Amino acid sequence: MDESQIEKFKVVLESRIEALWDRARNRDAIAIENTADTMDEVRLAEERDLAIQILGRDFSEVRLVKAALARIEEGVYGFCLRCDEPIGSNRLRAIPHARFCVTCQEAAEHDGFSEPSLFEGSTSPVRLEHSEELIRQSSAAPGGPRQIARPLRSKRARQRARSAA
Repeated sequence: MDESQIEKFKVVLESRIEALWDRARNRDAIAIENTADTMDEVRLAEERDLAIQILGRDFSEVRLVKAALARIEEGVYGFCLRCDEPIGSNRLRAIPHARFCVTCQEAAEHDGFSEPSLFEGSTSPVRLEHSEELIRQSSAAPGGPRQIARPLRSKRARQRARSAA
């Protein structure tokens, strides 16, 4: 991906983050209002719950967009954090903050792990029993617990950081 394309994605991401912050500043929908009618209170409570879910989703997206902007600054934007292969331009146009290529995202969702979802509040559920099993396995291994999480920076990012230094 060339610099002009990355710059276009940066502008899109920055405008998205501004729009999300503008929406987050308007918190009137979560204000508690007292009414004389119980049914009105129930309706307002439901609307408030929905507004809180939307606000949580917006903050999750802000985190994803900020992470994408950080990847642009690091020079690793547009590369999958799992396999280090380029993320398709169609995917980036649809989801500019995507961290994984389509193949790795599908594998992550199939395994029960995925990037934070914008449709489920803050994060997609991780299969807890699978995580607990990984922790048990790492603790039972000779020599005690070992690191089971992959480092945040990809191999390509480390190579670029070394060459830039």
